[in-house]
Amino acid sequence: MVSGSKAERVKRIIDYFDSLITEEPEPSDDPRAIFYQYFVEFAARDNKNLYQRKLIKHDKDMEAGFEEGTRYLFETKLGCRLVEMPGTEHADGCVEFPNGDILLWDNKGKESVYTFPKAHLDQFRRYIRESARRVNLFLIVVPAYDPSTRLQAMKLRHATLTDTDVALITAEDLKWLAETWPKMSSKGRFNLEIFNTTGLLDRATLEERMRVLLA
Repeated sequence: MVSGSKAERVKRIIDYFDSLITEEPEPSDDPRAIFYQYFVEFAARDNKNLYQRKLIKHDKDMEAGFEEGTRYLFETKLGCRLVEMPGTEHADGCVEFPNGDILLWDNKGKESVYTFPKAHLDQFRRYIRESARRVNLFLIVVPAYDPSTRLQAMKLRHATLTDTDVALITAEDLKWLAETWPKMSSKGRFNLEIFNTTGLLDRATLEERMRVLLA
């Protein structure tokens, strides 16, 4: 039996349907495009909408969708060549700076705010230290972050001993960047240096860096 008055039950039903995404998937020849379109939902592990859209069959599919959406974003929206990494013990993705250094990223999907636990600091430090090529930047893609994660990013940079920048960015802001940068670029190509800082890459910071580096 469902608890609550009739009015409360009706309100819960209305709230549920109001929270569902109503936009239809955009057509694309690339099967990864659907993961990009619902990138923010995959990051936030929004299983209600993802199941409703039949984008996942199991909860574990949310992690794979988040990762594929990020790969699509870097390759198709930012125009970067993905660098494949051998084995299974590595970050979720890699692209190359013009000087041969690399940017590694890792997806941390979560239903709540990301707090950068010590276990992740140790994990990321291992990825950076064991990389065959120097890691210029380690980017952590999350649904939302606690302000205290900025200090963890600084700690990780110090612990790498490779002068690797460490930045956090929300999936929503990363997708905004992917859609916005072409309008601000005078050169027609993306500059990975936009990510190259330690701390929190919020929208204001991204816009400021784009104005400088894409002019």
